Formats: sequence, C-alpha cells, structure tokens
Amino acid sequence: LNVSREARTDNIKRARAAGYRDIMIVHLEVPLAVCQERNAKRLRPVPEWIVERSWTSLRGNDRPSPIEGPL
Repeated sequence: LNVSREARTDNIKRARAAGYRDIMIVHLEVPLAVCQERNAKRLRPVPEWIVERSWTSLRGNDRPSPIEGPL
C-alpha cells in the first residue's frame, strides 16, 4: 500500500537500485465508505480503524507528491 511517504521513498530507492527507471505512483481517490465496503468483502478484512487511518493519511501529509516521481 505504501501509505507513508517514507515507505514509498524506500521502495522507490530499492526499485531504482534494481535497475528500474520508469517508476510511477498511482494514487486513487476513493471515498472512505467505498474503501470500507471493499474491505468488508475481502477474505481477510482488516479492522475498519486501519482502513480509516490509511485513508486519512493519504488525504493529508502522506499524500503522494510529484517530487517522489510521476503521478
């Protein structure tokens, strides 16, 4: 999921070290209710508070930025 900027940065560095050059960040804006509905249908759903925390994080300071790579 790479919700935090730190996690994305580490993964991007590892991908570049492995020779990948065309790295793109895909960020989908999905309403929280839809995320929770999809999570509930998973074989192994995570607690709703985790879904909400991740969703909130991606709408705030951990939102992907063009300085990380193409969006």
